[in-house]
Amino acid sequence: MHIFIKSVFSALVISFLFGEFVGLKTLSLNKLNFSPLGNIWLCIFGGLCYLFWGFVFGVALGGLSWFLNYYLHINLEVTNSVVIGVSFFILGYFLTKWYFSKRELFSILGGLIASSISILGVNILEKQQIRFIGFAFLFLPLFLSFLRYFLKKKEFLEEPKRYTYNINPDSIKPYPIDKKVVFIGLDGCDWRLFNRFLKEGRLPNFERFIRKGTLSKVKTIFPTDSPLIWTSILTGKEPSEHGIVYWYKTKFPFLPAVGKPMFYPKGARFGKLVNWLIKKSLIKRIPFSIQDRKCKAVWNILSDCGKSSINIGWIYSWPAEVIKGIQVSWYMYPFEYASFETKRFASSNLPRRVYPESLQDELQRLIIKPYQLSKEELEKMYFPTEEFDKKKDFVDKLDPWDFAKDKSFLNIAHYLLDKNEEFDLFSLFLYGIDAVSHTYWPFFEGAINNLKSKEEILSVSNTEKFREEAKLFGKTILRYYEYIDEELGKFLKKLDEDSYNLIIVSDHGFNFDGSAHSNAPEGIFIGCGPYLKKIELGSLSIYDILPTVLVLLGLPVGEDMEGRVVKEIFTEEFLKNFPPQYIKSYEGIHTESPQDISFSLDKQTISGVEKRLKALGYID
Repeated sequence: MHIFIKSVFSALVISFLFGEFVGLKTLSLNKLNFSPLGNIWLCIFGGLCYLFWGFVFGVALGGLSWFLNYYLHINLEVTNSVVIGVSFFILGYFLTKWYFSKRELFSILGGLIASSISILGVNILEKQQIRFIGFAFLFLPLFLSFLRYFLKKKEFLEEPKRYTYNINPDSIKPYPIDKKVVFIGLDGCDWRLFNRFLKEGRLPNFERFIRKGTLSKVKTIFPTDSPLIWTSILTGKEPSEHGIVYWYKTKFPFLPAVGKPMFYPKGARFGKLVNWLIKKSLIKRIPFSIQDRKCKAVWNILSDCGKSSINIGWIYSWPAEVIKGIQVSWYMYPFEYASFETKRFASSNLPRRVYPESLQDELQRLIIKPYQLSKEELEKMYFPTEEFDKKKDFVDKLDPWDFAKDKSFLNIAHYLLDKNEEFDLFSLFLYGIDAVSHTYWPFFEGAINNLKSKEEILSVSNTEKFREEAKLFGKTILRYYEYIDEELGKFLKKLDEDSYNLIIVSDHGFNFDGSAHSNAPEGIFIGCGPYLKKIELGSLSIYDILPTVLVLLGLPVGEDMEGRVVKEIFTEEFLKNFPPQYIKSYEGIHTESPQDISFSLDKQTISGVEKRLKALGYID
């Protein structure tokens, strides 16, 4: 029994050391630089996470030790050497793999060297020395993390400087523009697919807009995560400047939230362990909000300059900001209904979904929840109509949640347009094209590498009805493009064509080879209206959108914005009367009343966001 307990204890020490090195490698992979104590805590936290596996490993080694000692009569010293050698082989193997080489044979050699040195040490050193060295090893990752902080301190402190200017808003003289701007964001609308449907005559309203104006490619950025791209479009700044760099922040216990994708050492399975701890709420995923945004968005700029705007449904635009106009946040749609499973949730009481908050109740009546969609509506969109087993894998992929959300925001857009004639900018964000592309791409004509994904979708049901409906899934993406075309046509008919300039843009395109939009396919840009001419453009950048919109609104462009004004699309008369103006930055304008935006997301909303991201393949 003594050798068994000793083996378990040795495995616990080695597993804790292994976890510490996992934490150290996690710091390095993600270029994290917490405080020295924060760095050390992440190493210790990694060690604690591996204690369970250390116990399991220890029991296995203990059983081996007991067998060697009691059945094969191998003495305790040799048995102890075997236990230590096996443990250090595993540790040496992974450390060689992470820090020196990805070649398997080289990693095995590293494990054998570590194992040999440990066995040699056990047989040469005295027991007291072995204990001292063993426990000293536990401090090695802590020392390295402490050392790493001070080696990186200079680089850490030399962050890009953000210059601010004290600018009096009264000093900005907007041009007396008499035309409104309607700005539509279509997530995931693909350049190639859009042109194909256009040539086939499937998008008559879009064709009408383009006939009078321009259609161009939009070059996007990498990674192609919607929150960071749309925030770049709305602020004119790079993600490193505006601060929204991913879908969510990862919050380890007692550490500041990490607002970027997290990478973990290959083969350590720490990522899977983190996902398990997230399910147990020991580690949290917190979606970004405007509280994380460091730059002003277009509606803040307009408000500072005395212009009004109505903005509906923009991604991660919660809490709704105090502006001159109306702000309907992304979370105006109830995320607790983000999947079939979440019907059991109590309604969320999330505050500040809309500004002014007096609109909350009347806009709430315009919300359509997924289960309220009729069978006829689903059939028309080529969505499945039957109820699925909630426990089936991939069932959330087929949830028409994003369709219901788009319908709801379109309802709100019609309602607010009917009630509010006075505005300078009307902006609307629709996410559904991206969502149906993520779900139904395996069935689309020309899709490749799609067999596995197709079978995943088909696995949710074996009924004859579902199999018949699945034969039409190849039409769903085209139908959704047609649906958006129809709805924008209805919406814009409410406005006099001579009263507004229209800008439609997407953040990225979509591929049909299983890569979704990971290689940054091009999106679309459409511009038409009294101040815009018909012209063919090669391409423009996502950063060019805001400067161009500001000029259309008669406002100066910030010199700290990344893009340029696309002057080519403006009529000569407009440029003559309203040549582009520039100011140093809008960040230096301080409005009289600071905004109270200190709110926290509730569990229902966080859970709903996570379920949608899982369904669309953004997170595991």
